[in-house]
Order: sequence, then structure tokens, then C-alpha cells
Amino acid sequence: MGGVKFQPGSIRTGAMPPLPALPGSGSRTDIAIGGMRVLKASRPDQPATIKQALVRKDDGVAASRQQVTARLGTLPTGVALASIRTADAVPGAMQKLRQQLANLNPFARNQGVTDKEPAQALHDILASAPKTLQRHPNWANVVQRMQNYIDTTRPLQHTDFRRLLNTPDMDLFKLMGSLKSYSKLDATTGRAMAFQRDLANIGMMGIGPLTASMTDSGVLNADVLGNDKSYLSSHPDSDAAKPGNQLSLAMDTVLRRADGALKHVTVLSSPAPALDSPKQPEWRQYVGADGRLDTAMYRVAMEAIKDHNLSCASSHAGPRVVLTGIGTSSFLSGLCEEDKTAARAIVAEVLADVSKALKDMGKQVAFYDKSDTFCNRLNEINKGDPTIAYLGKLEANWEDDGDLILNAWDPNSLIGNGLALDQSGDGILCRHTLLHLQHALASAMHAEGMI
Repeated sequence: MGGVKFQPGSIRTGAMPPLPALPGSGSRTDIAIGGMRVLKASRPDQPATIKQALVRKDDGVAASRQQVTARLGTLPTGVALASIRTADAVPGAMQKLRQQLANLNPFARNQGVTDKEPAQALHDILASAPKTLQRHPNWANVVQRMQNYIDTTRPLQHTDFRRLLNTPDMDLFKLMGSLKSYSKLDATTGRAMAFQRDLANIGMMGIGPLTASMTDSGVLNADVLGNDKSYLSSHPDSDAAKPGNQLSLAMDTVLRRADGALKHVTVLSSPAPALDSPKQPEWRQYVGADGRLDTAMYRVAMEAIKDHNLSCASSHAGPRVVLTGIGTSSFLSGLCEEDKTAARAIVAEVLADVSKALKDMGKQVAFYDKSDTFCNRLNEINKGDPTIAYLGKLEANWEDDGDLILNAWDPNSLIGNGLALDQSGDGILCRHTLLHLQHALASAMHAEGMI
């Protein structure tokens, strides 16, 4: 497919000129709702409208009604809401009202939009594919593979999957076409690494349909993606397993935050070495016969991830890059405590260097994780230059339009891995996007010779 930009080879860090700061990139504003009430429309074909809205900030500056209206959009029902400002005095009332806003059906905001079941929604999306795709002799096979995808991954999907598939004006093919690859691998091996994947990795073996897929010659995996198991699992002695040869994928996607807001973001999925089990294909590349980590090889791998991050950020238009402690949690669980500490120190040093380079590009640098411990460590290393903002954990409503978000990925699975049943950062972040589906669609098209 011509829209998919597969770009083997990383841009070396030293070859990238610093980018100028974007106008206004140093400030971010959020509109906080003060008080509002909604009047029911007089006719069923009219949307409900905001009668009044007042915004209060700490400095006393009020936003205009136009700003508030643009932020909220039209509401689908005539629910009368008490003033959030006065409700603050009632224990739990503020949170309850915010939840009511978050739960309003987003599909009713546009006339003619329905809330379809995922299978029907995806069927209709595929039926509207560009004619160049539909004319391909293998397009019908892709459609069947995606029906298999819906059937097979149903246990994995978060409730946001249905909501996102029904998002008005969502262009799945444009999102998939934004795919970019970062790796030192040759083009043929890089494509195989990118598109010959597992629906979910060995850590998700408790998921019924996927367990059947992995234990029964990969039948379900082949029905969806066209391969029994991932390229790395099938070729553990190939160049793809060697330190520094990891492959990262970046794709634009729509993300639904916990508060219901839809944000257009880019996610860079990068795989740190998977060292949670000797069964992992990469294990022997990084761990010796004595069970100890080869820190030199681990550093080579993390330096490659650094190159991928900076290469991606250099061409990304958004003002903010959001990092995370990639590879420092479950992927180190097979190591002794001393080696875990050594690996985390390497990751901290590399990400501190990444943040400095991002600052030189004119980017804002932020960090998400389950706690601020790792972010504080980066700020200590950099002595506050730059100061990396800690945004909080996942599902905390910090994602914003234009963000480039680093995702701690897996070398074998689709982006997002086990989604709703996966408590890793990869699963938690991507269950609120369509990245797993986007990657599956690209892989199915690759299997049918279309990419």
C-alpha cells in the first residue's frame, strides 16, 4: 500500500539538526468548567445546547463561552446539571458530575451516527476502503482475516474499542498509513519483524482463544495474521534478535481518555529486551550461561531505542514528547536484583540523554509511569536541565492532541498485546486506542501481498 511509509534504518542522533521551538510550545492551557446547565432541545432533530458556562481559574481569568462550547461540544441529552462550583461542598458530588459528563454517549453528538456492534462497524469501515485496495485480488482475504480478528480478540477488547470504531470521521486507513518503522535491519527482515507477529505474547497464555492459537500450531494466529508465530520466535538466531537491531513502529491513532475526550496522538512502540523468561527468544543474547546480564549488550539495545525516539521526534510536528521507563518493570523479572538495578541505571542514563536532545529540538519533555520515582531519577541526572514533567500514571487524562507517546512494547506481539487483559503499560495504553487493530490490518495486508 503506497501510504504506508516503511523506513528501514535509523537516523543517527548526531546527524539530526536541532529544530526551532514551536510558537506557543511553552504553554498549555486547560479549560476548567465552573458552572453550567443544559436546556433540552425543542425538537428531537436539534441537539441540546449549553445555556451558560462559566470558567474560573486560579488567576481569576475567565474563558469565553465560545471557548467552553468548543471544548465541550454539543451534548446529546437535555440533562440538567447542577453547578459544579456549588456542588464542590457536597462530598463526592464533583466527581459524580464529572463522571456523568464522561459517560454521555459520544455517538449521539452527530446526527445520523449509530452505535454499531464492533463486527458491523468494522465491516462498514472495510466496505468504505479506498478503491485501490478493494480492486486488489486479495482484498476479500483481508476482509475475512479482519472478521477473524474480531472473533478471536473479543476477550481482549476494552469497551473503548466499540466507541472508537464508531467515532465519526475516523479514517482507519489513514491511521494505518501513518505507520513508520525504525530499525537497522535490512528492509526484508524489517518487514518480517514488523508484520509477522503474535496476536499476544507468551505472558497472555491464560486467554482462552489465544492459548488455543499458540498451542494448536498457531491456527488462529495464522487465520488472522497469516503466520503461526512471530518472526523473532521463528528465527531466534537471526539478526533481528541481536542487540541494537530492535524494530520500533510509530503510528497515529485516536485515543479515548478516561474522561471520554478523544485525542489524536502518535504512539512510538519500542521493544526493550524481553528478559522476563529464558523462553524469550532474546534471552541468550543478553544473559550468559551463569544467568547474569551482559550490561554492555543491554546498553547497545537501549541506545538503539534512543535513536528510534530521536529519529521519530525529529519529524513529529507536535510540541510534546512523553517518555516512560521502558523495559524497567516486567521485562526484567527474570534477572537477579543486582542485574535489575544495573539495567534500570542504564535505562535512566539513556532516557536522560534523550530528554536533553529533545529539549534541543524545541520539544517539551514529559513522563508517565505508575509513580514519579523514575522521572525524579532522570531529573537528578540532568540536574533539572531539562526538567521533565511527571504527568501521572496511565488512564489519568494527561494525553493531549499532538503528543508523541513512547510505548513500552514487545518484540513478538501486535502493538497493545493483551489489551484489556494485559496490565503492562503496553496493554493499558493501547486498549484505549485502535493500534492493535491498525497493526493487525497492516499485518493481514502484508500476508496478502498488499504491503
